[in-house]
Amino acid sequence: MRKNKKSAAKFLWAAVIIWMAVIFFFSAQSGEQSSALSGGISEKLSNLMSPLIESLNWDTAKFEAGLESSLRNLAHCTIFFVLGVLLALTMQCYNISMPKRFLFSFFISLAYAVSDEIHQIFVPGRAFQLSDIAIDTAGALVGILLVVLVFRSRTNKKKGKKA
Repeated sequence: MRKNKKSAAKFLWAAVIIWMAVIFFFSAQSGEQSSALSGGISEKLSNLMSPLIESLNWDTAKFEAGLESSLRNLAHCTIFFVLGVLLALTMQCYNISMPKRFLFSFFISLAYAVSDEIHQIFVPGRAFQLSDIAIDTAGALVGILLVVLVFRSRTNKKKGKKA
C-alpha cells in the first residue's frame, strides 16, 4: 500500500470508528429518550402539515404515530448508509478485488447492525428487532453500492481515455 493510501486508510478507519460511536450513542438512549427525540420531530412536522391533515380529515394522532415510525426507520437507514459509505471508501484503500471490498464492507455493516441490536437488549425501553437489522443493512448496502458505482464509473472513464 502506498503512503497516500496508508494515510487515507488511517483517516477513514478513524471516521468509521467515530461514526460507530455515534450510532452507539443513539442506541444507548433509553426508549423514553429515543421516543422523545423522534416524537418531538414528528410533532413539529405534523404541526407544519396540520392544515393539510385537517383538510384531508386524517386522524392527527394516527398521522403523527405513522410519521414517527417512518422517521425512526429513515434515521436507521441514514446512519447506516453513512457507515456503508465510510466502510466502502475505507476498503478502496486496499489492493483487493472489488467483490471482496464490497463483501468486507457489507459484512462489517451487517455485524455492526446485529451488535447494535444486541446492545439495545440491555438499554431500558429498547429491544432487539430483526426489522431494524434489515433496515440498517439496507441503508448500508445502498451506501456501499453508491461508492462501488462511483469507483466503477471512474475506472471505466480512465479506461476509455487510455484507448
